[in-house]
Amino acid sequence: EENEELNPYYLDFNEERPMYKAANSRVMMMKTTADNVEADEEVAGVAEAGSMLSFSQAQTFTLSKEYTLNTKQTIASKNYSKSIMIASDTTKAMFKHFSTPKLNEKVFYEALLPNWEDMNLLETNCDVFLNGKYVANSSINTTTTKDTLYFSAGEDKNVKVSRKVIKSSPTKNSIFSSTVEEVVTVSIKLNNMKQTSIDLNLKDQVPISQNADLKISDIKTDEGTLDANTGIISYNLTLTPKQEKILTFSYTVKYPKGKKVTLN
Repeated sequence: EENEELNPYYLDFNEERPMYKAANSRVMMMKTTADNVEADEEVAGVAEAGSMLSFSQAQTFTLSKEYTLNTKQTIASKNYSKSIMIASDTTKAMFKHFSTPKLNEKVFYEALLPNWEDMNLLETNCDVFLNGKYVANSSINTTTTKDTLYFSAGEDKNVKVSRKVIKSSPTKNSIFSSTVEEVVTVSIKLNNMKQTSIDLNLKDQVPISQNADLKISDIKTDEGTLDANTGIISYNLTLTPKQEKILTFSYTVKYPKGKKVTLN
């Protein structure tokens, strides 16, 4: 499963117009512990200098790499393919967690490889394994200009997130007022059940109004950082082992009496 990207939510009368798109993510073969994933953990499938196992000899050309196997292989005449180990490499990686609970109350994590340019990776498809279990098929993109490669490692079930929305009853500013106000409060509960600390990037949002009769005000984001142009709230948190934490943010919506609005 993949985490989804949170895009601006435009508030209007009698309709909800969120625009979501699937986030691009890439994954590769990794080795993790069953209970937790720590920073600087060893990842199977890519390499530190000197860690290449001698299954073959490699010769690099301008646009390709050629391997010569060091031992003879016996390939039976049968109607199925045979996989042959060519090389096995390892490298250090850092792990970061992320979540968008409005779209999906799951926590995902990804591996960050800062020294990928030293590993002579080829652009290719790859099978993904976690704890020896096949997860998915993905690809390695070596044409990127980024200093760090990011590989999605899937869901971390040892970190829990739940999201609750509380809406106040519409209230009038005065007896003769033609508008009402409604306060929306979002509460997000986090629970790190792991034995290690984690870094968590969490995103949520407040709506954006493009209608003069819909006014959003009194935005309170707690520990989050608000992007006023998109309405996206970003939280960069460190959760200690076994820590529970509650985040809250709120906003007020003012609109004409008698209108219906989907507030969150």
